[in-house]
Amino acid sequence: MTRPHCLRFAAFLWLAVGMAVAPAPAYAEGRCTLDDVVAWYDAGTDELKEGRPWAARDRWQPLASAGFAPAQRQIAILHGEGIGLRYSPSEAAFWAGLASRAGDSGAKKLFETYRHEMPTFEHKIIDTRLDRWRAGGIECNGGFLVEAPPAKKISFDVWFHRSVANGPETDAKARLEQAAELATGLAVDAHSYLSLIDGVEFYAPSDNRYHRHAGWLGDRDGNILRLPMSSFNDKTLDYLAQRILLVTKRQVYARLAGSELDDPAHRTIADIDVFGSLYPDIRNQPFFTLMEQALRMAEGLPDDLRKYVGIIDEVHYNPISRHMVRGGRIDAKAAYYDRGLSRPGHRIFFVRQDVLYSSPLLMLRNIVHEGTHAAQDQRAGELMAKADADQRKLLALQSAGKEHTPEAQALRDRIARQTDYANRWYWGRKTADGQRIQDIAFECEALMTEIAAVKAVGGLPQAFDRSSGYLDVCPNAQHALIAWRNERENR
Repeated sequence: MTRPHCLRFAAFLWLAVGMAVAPAPAYAEGRCTLDDVVAWYDAGTDELKEGRPWAARDRWQPLASAGFAPAQRQIAILHGEGIGLRYSPSEAAFWAGLASRAGDSGAKKLFETYRHEMPTFEHKIIDTRLDRWRAGGIECNGGFLVEAPPAKKISFDVWFHRSVANGPETDAKARLEQAAELATGLAVDAHSYLSLIDGVEFYAPSDNRYHRHAGWLGDRDGNILRLPMSSFNDKTLDYLAQRILLVTKRQVYARLAGSELDDPAHRTIADIDVFGSLYPDIRNQPFFTLMEQALRMAEGLPDDLRKYVGIIDEVHYNPISRHMVRGGRIDAKAAYYDRGLSRPGHRIFFVRQDVLYSSPLLMLRNIVHEGTHAAQDQRAGELMAKADADQRKLLALQSAGKEHTPEAQALRDRIARQTDYANRWYWGRKTADGQRIQDIAFECEALMTEIAAVKAVGGLPQAFDRSSGYLDVCPNAQHALIAWRNERENR
């Protein structure tokens, strides 16, 4: 490639990963970041390990007063053991009760234990204190974190991914801040958690208007929340309020050592994070049960197929709820891998349809199919990185006047092969008239993997009757099913 081609290739590499160029978050003076909270909390843990419980108390108390449940649990333990704070089962029960109500798993049993140690007449006093308690705030300056009054309003830096068309974003910031205010009415600690969001990027989901994923930008400075513009396609903002609060709590808990959030919409199954829906009309338990059954079935796959299960990091349940405003095209896919939200170590697919009448075998097929797409995505990224490295080698040869050597030609051929796969994965196949359309070869590969997986777990070829829209356009898959049926008939 010539130098201009190299620049276009680098630009392509950046576009391919689906990340927007967003401004760095501007931190207000005195504002605490998630890094500040984590550092202050961890410092308390270190102080306790080194035998200075009073110093640990000084670290944890501002966080506890601001509503961070892991710190409240730690304050409860100090009171319960009488180290760093006076021994008091009542105070221990109070702080453990706050943490338990906020969803801290470790605090639930502590609350029961400390409450049992209290005189019975004090139970109602503690319950009244818990009901009346309100979170304060925190400020950070010069490496110090201190208690402060909570800010009166939650405000976010907001920007938009290039996938968002002009127009619909005009009131997104205002509506997001309305949702944040609603969240503060849902939980007394909401303000403290949401204040740790450094900025919000809105994106347009590639598949449909019913997509509702909230997540975080990876490999970036700051704690940047990603929300789809379709978040506003609900009849009310209530569920967006719940979603942003819950995903922020998940983010905080993931950073605070030894802390576990009692998350009703999350399970870890076979090392995969499985997330249910937050809409009250969606039944999560059948989904969790089906995922567990399918992943147990996947344990019987040979290694060359099981890798397509192991590559998945997250599965999200995203069926249509009656709380969504229905309209436009409704995606009929059972599941889909989202390459725009995925990245190395964070491969995500969504289960689109209601699983109430599904089966473990069908769910296994979905997992293997979307896992194949995750592997294709990984391969495309790896080939792009290799092509970039080969391009630098080619430029070095050109600079040395060796651009017509066999070595240079071999590099050009290899770059062409590498970028061909990545181009077809990210942009599709080019037609005779220069248009880009989906390269069905990737779907056919995933379908072949499905067939192999069903066969490996003892399923029947009839499982694919009228159940795959890609079968008609994938001759190899048709031949594989015919051969499988013939094999069974000739036994």
